[in-house]
Amino acid sequence: MPFHDMLAGSIFAPEEIKILVAAFEGACDEIGLKDRDDVMAEIVAKAVIQTGGRQMADARTLKNQALALLRNRKSS
Repeated sequence: MPFHDMLAGSIFAPEEIKILVAAFEGACDEIGLKDRDDVMAEIVAKAVIQTGGRQMADARTLKNQALALLRNRKSS
């Protein structure tokens, strides 16, 4: 599912959505995920949304927090 579709009807303001999209794209790029339709992209998207839902920050911070969340899940 495309990231924008996951945000449709969300509580996020347009400027927050721009930050979330940038964080998602940055996280995918950092882990080398090129296919945004891959199931892993959905997992990354959910981590970005979860992180942004807790506290909205800049895209770089959200990206790093989402990747840390995924690493923590993997090691658990």
